[in-house]
Amino acid sequence: MSQEGFEPKEGKASLSEIQLREPESPSVHFPFLFTNVTESLPDFSIGDIIIPSRTIIELIQHFGYQYHVHAHFIEPIESLARFYTASPLLFWTIILLASHFHPEHGGLYGKLLLPHEELLRPFSNTAIQSIHEIHALLLLCLWPIPRRVEASNPTWNYIGLAVGACMRLDLDKASPPDSIESRSNTPGWERRTDKISIQTRRLTWLACLAISTQETTFLGFLPPLSCRPHLKHSRKVADEMQDHLLPGSRPKFAIHEIICNYSLVLEEVDGSSAQLSLVETFDRSLDIVRQTYSAEWSTDVDVLLQYAKLNLNATALVRMLVEDEEGCSTQFTEIQTLIIQGSKASSCIISDMKTITSEALAHEDQSPHTPMPGCYPRFYFAVIFFAAIFIFRTSYMRPSNSRDASVEELIEVYNIYRLFPRHPDMIIGADAIQRILRYRSSEESPWTSSPIGCLTTTNRLGASFVWDTTVHLTQALGDERSVRQADNEQPESQVSHTDAAGSSSAEQNTTIHNTSEETSVLTLQDTINLDWTDIDLPLPTFDIFGLEAGEHIVW
Repeated sequence: MSQEGFEPKEGKASLSEIQLREPESPSVHFPFLFTNVTESLPDFSIGDIIIPSRTIIELIQHFGYQYHVHAHFIEPIESLARFYTASPLLFWTIILLASHFHPEHGGLYGKLLLPHEELLRPFSNTAIQSIHEIHALLLLCLWPIPRRVEASNPTWNYIGLAVGACMRLDLDKASPPDSIESRSNTPGWERRTDKISIQTRRLTWLACLAISTQETTFLGFLPPLSCRPHLKHSRKVADEMQDHLLPGSRPKFAIHEIICNYSLVLEEVDGSSAQLSLVETFDRSLDIVRQTYSAEWSTDVDVLLQYAKLNLNATALVRMLVEDEEGCSTQFTEIQTLIIQGSKASSCIISDMKTITSEALAHEDQSPHTPMPGCYPRFYFAVIFFAAIFIFRTSYMRPSNSRDASVEELIEVYNIYRLFPRHPDMIIGADAIQRILRYRSSEESPWTSSPIGCLTTTNRLGASFVWDTTVHLTQALGDERSVRQADNEQPESQVSHTDAAGSSSAEQNTTIHNTSEETSVLTLQDTINLDWTDIDLPLPTFDIFGLEAGEHIVW
């Protein structure tokens, strides 16, 4: 954040005095669905699927309890029948997401995927005119469809579409633009943005800023709304909306603004001393945010703050390593400082996520209003992977006792992922962490030959550490696959290999079903035994939380 743009006052509370709390459920403030008992509801259909109205109501209410707190930009539904007719894409996106981990209606998720994709197809050649369509795209960025590799994952496209539509519809302003051409292929179409409240327009703009900043920096790109005019408009919107924001929203916006600013500034400045000075400046700004908003601080806000610090130090570290490939002793102190600060932020991220998941799981059966950790946006679980990778890849520049602690923190991340045996992203993330731990002790590990472990991918800002790790994992998986294929070509081992594969599959299923009950500390022999051939991934492509590396990518 520019120094003139955001200067909160210091001295409100010391960092040690700030207590973390769980984020408030939106049901505390208002219901997401105002059920009208007199409204006649038909069965709802999409494609050849018909869903009873009672099921739809349960899924909508489930979305309100579990998801809406992270998608506060969506207005509560006053008429379900009218919402279904006027906003089919948003309606079915909500139903799709709410069904994914629903205890009773989870089977609908797989059935809804294909007809839901058909609703998205028109956006390849039609401009977005409705704010509800933007909302649907933002939801798909928060909770992406799993089991998609980067080559076919449309999340990046959704970000571009949503950002472009927000700017085109001037959602940061109090009223829509004077002239928007109607869709030529839709008779009787009318500009639906006119019927949207000013509050929803502004919340949508802020959501677009937040979501695009999170996703792009995690993938290693500059935030699309990081230029000064956009941030100036966003700051004005946040000030005008402060009485309508949920607790925690204001510090989150301040953190996102700082991320946008340092992402640009660090790219423009060369030299290790200047980089370190900027890191210290932005790090202090992040600490001031925490002090200023101590009254509405919560664990999920702290995750975002620590991610901002991790990404800040990782970005500067990559820049220094690129500028000084010879490992000049003059930069050793600066590099070590960034590693220590980034590792501290990484440890805080892991600790925060452990708190969020453990406390939520402990109260999961008490009320349907209790937040389910599996319904948190994927970003929260992706950043602990980032944190684990940073700790691991930089552990060789820390004392030996600190290296042992890094292994324990990777195990913590592994155990968090194990708590969600039905979530494909978590399964893949857990297996990736396990493989990293295994390769750590291997003499052939590509990460032991230099202090920073042969960092070859350097064009993805702070996320270069994660991208580079996926490259090495991809290569290792490809080597394992080649070995398996070579073994299969031996005639005498055909029958025994088939039996072993069946046994491995059975062991995998048993492990997956029992994972939620087995939360003890991991040992390297306590393996998931994940069979990658059973997952819809075109090996040797390797996909973790949208971070994908494969033979078709040029670095």
